Amino acid sequence: MFKTIIVGVDESDRSRYAAKVAADIAQKYGADLVLVHAYEPVPRYLGNEMFENAVEKALTYGEKILEETVKALPEGIVAETDLLEGPAANALLSAAEAHKADLIVIGSRGLGELAALALGSVGHKLIQQSPVPVLIVKHGTGEA
Repeated sequence: MFKTIIVGVDESDRSRYAAKVAADIAQKYGADLVLVHAYEPVPRYLGNEMFENAVEKALTYGEKILEETVKALPEGIVAETDLLEGPAANALLSAAEAHKADLIVIGSRGLGELAALALGSVGHKLIQQSPVPVLIVKHGTGEA
């Protein structure tokens, strides 16, 4: 059923839990797992030196998040990683298209309906725009 699963990751426990759930699904279906971290675009008006420093820090931080998430996956799970610039929902949609994914998995932010409406939501945008199923994982208390 699933051949490629995209997982949106950040530094949160919710994200790591969602990655474990996705890894479990990938293992059951023999699917490829792709962890995606998106970093905010760096303003170009900062000047070359400041711009380059800001991009380097964003890349280093993003790589650290991806590394830590890979290490937290169950033993034997292999995951590809993508570090993309841009808003998270757009990056996940782009990665899903590029990898021909058939499932996107993200952790829930746990916002109430009013807060999600006011702030906007990666999950909401994905649900509205994704051509493939989106699984939003509520943070559980047990192991995935």
